[in-house]
Amino acid sequence: MRHIVLFLSLQVLSITAFAQIQALTIPTPGDEREFLAIDRLKVTAGWNGLHEETRTLTGTYAVPKGWVILDIRTVVYADDHGNRSTEGLSNNTNVVLESEILDYYGNKIRAEASVGNKAAVAELEEKQKKHLQLYANYQSRTNFVRATVSASGYGHMWNRKTSTEEISVYVKCMYIGLPE
Repeated sequence: MRHIVLFLSLQVLSITAFAQIQALTIPTPGDEREFLAIDRLKVTAGWNGLHEETRTLTGTYAVPKGWVILDIRTVVYADDHGNRSTEGLSNNTNVVLESEILDYYGNKIRAEASVGNKAAVAELEEKQKKHLQLYANYQSRTNFVRATVSASGYGHMWNRKTSTEEISVYVKCMYIGLPE
C-alpha cells in the first residue's frame, strides 16, 4: 500500500513539474496560457461593539508585457453573506506596439534577403502577416484585472453573525508580443 501511495505522489509531482516547465517556456505569438492572477483574496467581518463592521479588500494583477487577457475565471472558496466583483481593464501600457512587430520582422527579412534566402524571406513575410493580424484582433483587449471582496457583520444585537468572502482569480491569456 505504501508503494502505491508513493507512486501516485511521484506521478502528481511529475505532472506538476511538467506544468511548471511548460509555463516557463518562451511564448510565441498566438500561444494561450492560464495564469493564477490573484490567490486567495479573503475578507471576514463581524461586529465591533454594538455596530456591524464592513471590510473590503482589493487585489490587482497586470499581465506581463506582450500578453492580453481573453477570459477571467473566479474560483469561490467561501461565500457567507459577502460580496465579490471581478473586472478586466485595459491600461495599454504593456502590449507590444505595431512598429515593434514591423521592425522585428523587417530586420530579419532584410538579413535573409541580403544572403539570397528566398524561402526564409517568404516564411518570415508570412509570419509577419499572421502576427500583424493577431495584433490587430487582440491589441485592444484587457491586460489588467481587479478583484474586490467585501463582508459585513449581519444579524441583530442578540444574534451577531460574521460574513466571509474568499476568492482566487485565474486569467486565460494570449501572447501577441515579439517572438524571442
